[in-house]
Amino acid sequence: MSLKRALMILGLALVISIFVSSGFTLSNAEEKTIKVGAPDPLTGIYASDGLVMLEAAKLAVADLNAEGGLLGRKLEVVSFDIEDMLPEKLISAAEVLVVKERSDFVVTACNAMGPDVQAFGKYDVPYIHNNASTLATAMVKDDPGQYWNVFQAGDNPPAYGSKTIEYYRGFGYELPNTKVAVVYSEYDWDKEVAAALKKGAGKYNMDLVIYEQVPADTVAWGPILSKIRAHKPALIFLSIYAPEGIAAFADQFLQNPTNSLVDLGYAVSIPSFMNIAGKYADGLTGYAALAVPPSVTAEGRAIERRYKKVFNKDEMPISVVPCVYDAVMAWAAAVKRVGKVEDYRSVAKAIKEHPYKGMGGVYDFNNPWQLARAGDHLLPNNLFQAENGELVLRNLGSYTMSEHKLPPWIKQPWGKVE
Repeated sequence: MSLKRALMILGLALVISIFVSSGFTLSNAEEKTIKVGAPDPLTGIYASDGLVMLEAAKLAVADLNAEGGLLGRKLEVVSFDIEDMLPEKLISAAEVLVVKERSDFVVTACNAMGPDVQAFGKYDVPYIHNNASTLATAMVKDDPGQYWNVFQAGDNPPAYGSKTIEYYRGFGYELPNTKVAVVYSEYDWDKEVAAALKKGAGKYNMDLVIYEQVPADTVAWGPILSKIRAHKPALIFLSIYAPEGIAAFADQFLQNPTNSLVDLGYAVSIPSFMNIAGKYADGLTGYAALAVPPSVTAEGRAIERRYKKVFNKDEMPISVVPCVYDAVMAWAAAVKRVGKVEDYRSVAKAIKEHPYKGMGGVYDFNNPWQLARAGDHLLPNNLFQAENGELVLRNLGSYTMSEHKLPPWIKQPWGKVE
């Protein structure tokens, strides 16, 4: 044997030895870490929600890893800050998370309501969001050949807004009048919720005396409050996805409140709202994500305990965590069913065709919009009321969980309907 050949054999043996000693063999060369992409608003006005989105994804991945990973492979979360959720940020997020980082799945709760569908829908990697947007889901319905990999982990805004007036009428109070005020921002979500509230007011022959759009960053509420104090509506609804602005409204309203019930929509469940509003929020109502709150089930409470421990938090936000956590787990269940992470089309097919029961309820994506539908036995509506500085669940779908209480600013108790 020549010296050159001997050296080649020795070198090859050394390389194989290194691979074996490091746990790498030719047979498991493809067993790389599975990456879960997380395009979330980590800075800017939506950061309080965005940071929780990322934490929820990390908690789900940690739980999967604790069980031995997915198909025997470990997972990791790769994040991308989409800041103010502008379309160009979503394009960059898709290029980084899918093309550069080679994520096998992308998940978030809310990030732009349409541009994200275009950004991630041009790739094959499954993408689950919860924009709760008719625009986003219409894109999927209208072009299923392009957007077969895009799913929404919740229903659209009308499913949130349509039940709200019905809940209020179900409280059984004799309203002082039939007047309704609806104030909303330019954000598509808020516009759609406001339209659903308007429709609900018409359904019950209520007088919509104020229906007005304001900038999302509004903090000076004098003009709107002047109109409210002039009309004195029995019901006031705000749909504005900005906790600072909503807290400012509550503060300024309570300086000279009208004899009204006040609902602040989704804003009450944004993590920073109760911290900003404090106990002066008592009596205000709103809803969280369209799902069963974690406190209702043993599984939800167990995940809540882990969340608090892992992230050293005193409480777990009731809205975002179930949505993102369950989305990761729904994808993981589909991967297990298919038996291969990289078979993206088969994984997407499994997500669509097989409902997933998670912490927040049952996610049934099997419809042309590929959204998880609302319903008592799917993802139920919920309504919360602030009481003693905490949010208390009043309604869950068709079920009353606790009695609604008249706010402390209403000095003359309303009578009950006989």
